[in-house]
Parts: sequence; structure tokens; C-alpha cells
Amino acid sequence: MTHDHAVCARIDEFLDAYVDGELASVAVISERDVIAHLVACTTCLEHVLMVREVKNVIRRCSPPVAPSEVRSRVVTRIYESDSTVRSSWSADCDWGE
Repeated sequence: MTHDHAVCARIDEFLDAYVDGELASVAVISERDVIAHLVACTTCLEHVLMVREVKNVIRRCSPPVAPSEVRSRVVTRIYESDSTVRSSWSADCDWGE
């Protein structure tokens, strides 16, 4: 099969969504179409494999999230020690919960 750069460019737009399992939310191209292209195009298949590997490395290197009890104790201690903190950050703080 000849390499069709136009098809690859179109598919490339959706490869991240495909790798993340979010292709259904895009609704412009079906997963079946992407898979059919990947079977036929080693360039795009290699790109998908590389994207998956990068995402796996990032996932493995992500810092661990502190247990909720630890986060609660930290917030409580900060709250108790400095009343100015209460007004400036209480509602805006996202502790990953």
C-alpha cells in the first residue's frame, strides 16, 4: 500500500484521543477507521506505539498523591496557624480529591 500523507495527517489529529480511549467523544472518525489505517500504515502505528510508551513513562513518573488523611491534617494545621490563609485559599485549593 502506498503511503497517503493526507490520510495520515487526518488520522494523526485523532491519535491522542484513540490512545486515551476517548475517540468516541470526537465523533468525527470511528475507532474502526483508525484501526484499519493503523493496520495498513506502519508509520502511524509506530507513532501510536510511541505515544503510548510516552504516556506510560509519564504515568510511572507522576508523583504519588498523599492519602486524604495527610492532606486533611496539613490543611487543618495551616488553617490553625495562619488566619490570613483561610480567606485567601480555602475555596480555591484543589488537593487532588
